[in-house]
Amino acid sequence: INLLRALSLEREILLLDEPTAHLDKVTEARVVEFLTEILKGRTAVIVSHREALQSLCSRRYVMERQVLGHGEEAF
Repeated sequence: INLLRALSLEREILLLDEPTAHLDKVTEARVVEFLTEILKGRTAVIVSHREALQSLCSRRYVMERQVLGHGEEAF
């Protein structure tokens, strides 16, 4: 419900913090498919440890040992 509420506000930038947390793989895949369509042309910052969400991202940052790095290149 919170995800739909955030998307309905039509903000310029969306912050999605663990949008697929606690979902099973099938439901997570459906949410990722939905987000793929709904986020076209929008800016979103997605905070997550779930790999399924990586397909939505044009950039990836990784936090390791309290250091933020850009993608795989950082470490």
